[in-house]
Amino acid sequence: MSAFILTRVKVTRAAMLLLTVSLFLTGCKGGEPVTPTPGASPPAVQSKQDTRPLVLDRARDAVVVYFTTPNGKYLVPVTLPINPTQRAVEVAVEKLLAGPPDKSLARTLPEGTKIRGMYLVGNTAFVDLTGEVRKLADKEAAERGIRSLLLTVTEFPGVDQVALLVDGQAETSLAGLELNQQMPRPEVINPGPQSEARSRIQVYFSDENALYLVPLSLGFKADATIQERARKAVEVLLTGPPTREGLSRTIWAGTRLRDLTVAEGKAIVNLSKQAIGYGGGATAESVLLSSLVYTLTDIPGISEVQLLIEGQKLDHLPEGTEVAKPIRRPDRLNFIDSR
Repeated sequence: MSAFILTRVKVTRAAMLLLTVSLFLTGCKGGEPVTPTPGASPPAVQSKQDTRPLVLDRARDAVVVYFTTPNGKYLVPVTLPINPTQRAVEVAVEKLLAGPPDKSLARTLPEGTKIRGMYLVGNTAFVDLTGEVRKLADKEAAERGIRSLLLTVTEFPGVDQVALLVDGQAETSLAGLELNQQMPRPEVINPGPQSEARSRIQVYFSDENALYLVPLSLGFKADATIQERARKAVEVLLTGPPTREGLSRTIWAGTRLRDLTVAEGKAIVNLSKQAIGYGGGATAESVLLSSLVYTLTDIPGISEVQLLIEGQKLDHLPEGTEVAKPIRRPDRLNFIDSR
């Protein structure tokens, strides 16, 4: 695994510690709706012939689960290792209900909530939870919890929608939040600049402690070229996160974009020397590279990133990370190496 991947290991937490406007949820400007028209009918009772177990075609040894920053402003995807299993969807929901592994993140669903059952009908996952889920404090908490559940479950191929049951019964509302009988994956994890645009990518900033990358949606005009999107995305990273509580910049203040070109799937990013002005620090180096690579490879047509400093290709950054060759997107975002 590439040395710059933003990875959490318990024994290195002390080192990692060296290095939001509220989470826009359903109904907020720029957000994607996760609830239906109020009064939508509950899902019909399914016959045994309609249902099938939620089993994947191959075993998975890791799952992506969506927790939130401690202030509840932003959803954060984390990758958790699991024992290899084809029932990874159910394990992912169990991890979500168990809550995050440390205090740098917060749970999104009430403690004590358990799974009563899960099954698949077509491309809809039916998730049956115990009544503790009704302890959500208010509509905002319910929106946050439902979004995290939808994002976690629809990470898997073949699962496009989620229907929520509570104690075996179709649930039409939680804490004042109206629920649809079949809820699709939200198109935006965390709204950012112009995230209401139809064409958008994710720009990755850091949480306050530089422990996790947090995606914000960045909108573009539909006819923007790959190079225009790449340049705009890097400029947003250089500016830093919007004036919101809970996020931090990932590129050293004062850094300028000297040049950026895209050719044959490779983005060549030429930054000024201020980019490595952190003067050491593995965490600063990790979030610099991780945010650049995850952001730029989110653009269709870009698969790798070559970093230049003042037009020069360096062998290593100050903390020893190799940057002489183009870097491809790591497959495990915010990996927490613990079980």
